[in-house]
Amino acid sequence: MLDSMQACVAASQATDAEPRIRAPCGSRWCVIQTHPQAERWARANLIDQGYVVYLPLEALLRPDRVLPTMFLEVVRPLFPRYIFVNLSPTDPWGPVTHTRGVAHLLMTGQGLPARVPLGEIEALIARTSERGVVDDQGPPESIRAIRRRFERGPLGELLSRWRQA
Repeated sequence: MLDSMQACVAASQATDAEPRIRAPCGSRWCVIQTHPQAERWARANLIDQGYVVYLPLEALLRPDRVLPTMFLEVVRPLFPRYIFVNLSPTDPWGPVTHTRGVAHLLMTGQGLPARVPLGEIEALIARTSERGVVDDQGPPESIRAIRRRFERGPLGELLSRWRQA
């Protein structure tokens, strides 16, 4: 009980600079498995039903399909096919299993929703930026290095003309 009270106090001490997901005290995070590539859809549907949902995201650099020397930032789920819902012991979890985009609510052997250990999701939320990306450091240094290489190389003049246009 002391651990859940500490988690509630930590969540209530959030500042405006650090956006936090506000979960009611006494509730616990449960794991939902979604249909393939339906994490955002399931999240939106659960939020519409009034549940507190967390979808951790990660930002990756991927080479462009047409120009392999150009890299694009792709934001995708940190845990593909999994999202987290905050349920209190009195919340009905039956509607969660029938929500569009949700494949399964992970259950224990006793037929109850499996709970994530206290503090795990809260730690992820604490490291999440405003755009929902965990450990978001902004534009990676490798992108800046690639831009500098082109500005100094033979394409530098062409690149500066393109920026002025």
